[in-house]
Amino acid sequence: MKTIIEVQYSGTNVTDKDLDKYVKESLKAEGVKSTDVETLNVYYVPETAKLFYVATKKDGAQVEGELDVKAMPDYNEAPVKKAPAKKACAPKKAPVAKAEKVEEKPVAKTTATKKATAAKKTTAKKTTKK
Repeated sequence: MKTIIEVQYSGTNVTDKDLDKYVKESLKAEGVKSTDVETLNVYYVPETAKLFYVATKKDGAQVEGELDVKAMPDYNEAPVKKAPAKKACAPKKAPVAKAEKVEEKPVAKTTATKKATAAKKTTAKKTTKK
């Protein structure tokens, strides 16, 4: 799930991502590396359009700052990166099996067939003797 937090006040719309980027760029301009920061607390006051931050570095030192949101660059105009389109693959064809020649074998007579044939022969003999 993707979450977007937007503050709307007096006709101004500000997203949390824009504020975050604005503070991080400010810290970078002050020479603070993001890898040196352990925690970053950001406070936005919409009535005054001020942004306050406190960055606590890993060595315990704190860097504090105040920014004017009205002077914040418009980050929404950045182009959105799209994932490259996947190429459509042709479906793989199943390998065709070669037809094997099947030899037809004579069907073996079962015992029931043999008995039926023998019964016919004996009936035919009895009728001819009379």
